[in-house]
Amino acid sequence: MGTDQPSDTNTRHRLRWALVVLAVGAVFAFGLAMALSAPGPGAAATAALPLVPSLAQAHPVPANSVAPATIVDPIVSQPDPAVVWDPATQRYRMYTTKQWFGNVPEWEAATPLGPWTFVGDALPKLPVGTQADDFRVWAPEVADINGIWTMWGSAAVTGHPAMCLYRATARTAAGPFVVDPRPVFPCAVNRSGDIDPQMVESGGDWWLIYKPDLNQIGLPTQLDAVQLGADGLPTGSVHVLLTSSLPWERGLVEAPGMVLDPVTKQWWVTYSGGQASADYEIAAAPCATVAGPCDQRKLVHLVSTNAQGSGPGEQKVFVDIEGGVWMAYSTTGAVGGPGALRPAALVRLGFTAAGTPYVAKANQPG
Repeated sequence: MGTDQPSDTNTRHRLRWALVVLAVGAVFAFGLAMALSAPGPGAAATAALPLVPSLAQAHPVPANSVAPATIVDPIVSQPDPAVVWDPATQRYRMYTTKQWFGNVPEWEAATPLGPWTFVGDALPKLPVGTQADDFRVWAPEVADINGIWTMWGSAAVTGHPAMCLYRATARTAAGPFVVDPRPVFPCAVNRSGDIDPQMVESGGDWWLIYKPDLNQIGLPTQLDAVQLGADGLPTGSVHVLLTSSLPWERGLVEAPGMVLDPVTKQWWVTYSGGQASADYEIAAAPCATVAGPCDQRKLVHLVSTNAQGSGPGEQKVFVDIEGGVWMAYSTTGAVGGPGALRPAALVRLGFTAAGTPYVAKANQPG
């Protein structure tokens, strides 16, 4: 009697092809899942949460005002230093204003107090419009914003007195950072542009604070804040934090940076003020929010001319892995060119029981 069932040989062939199809499908599905989960250009593998000030680190020992800081290296120029914790390598990274050996020189260390090792140029290619021999590439700031290591800084429009803000991104904190080709910030070259950008996170939102460089055209200066959108670029209205309204400021305020009191949850803006001389100093004022306004009537003077340098300033605040608040600054403020010796200085910041910031001794976290 005849049968409609396939032979054993045909059955084996069909099973073999079915297994091949299943295997190819599995490989394709795995590859697609990996592609979808992989970070895009300029993104870190995982987003690092911003380090926040700790209650346990809120009251460090006050520093001696005559010589308050620990000098990173007294014979190495590290002007306008910015420090960030890199969780991927378990190292702190320092980025500074342009020197002979890099557009954005980068150092690394196991602790904030070092020793710091030079590791290269974090920004090998300059923004469009800035020539290689122009040393006006100032005061970089680096942060992990939602998984993208982001650098903001200011660079010269070569042949013009104006400075413009740039944005650059990298896959890791070590770089190299690549300049964002988009027009990231409206640079008012007729008003001398903008400098001293710093990033701050509050309530899940990121903000950019900076200084319109109005003193270069003889106008009083101010510190501004603008929110950063999901694309990393400024969005919405610009908010004024404060203006140069006090006599000691002599029309100049710059290098803004936000710090949060972990006890009172009060925001303070740190900034440099006064002319680039012995009168230049670092102060702080309380702010209603990271978008201001800030109250200069309650201003606190933090660091002024002392045995370690004349006219200290150009400070940036960072938080260590233990939640301690630090301030890095130049022992001598915004003076001199690439040949000037401007070592980096480090102090801790503490808060009194009343919530007033003060300068404290630098000590290692942990």
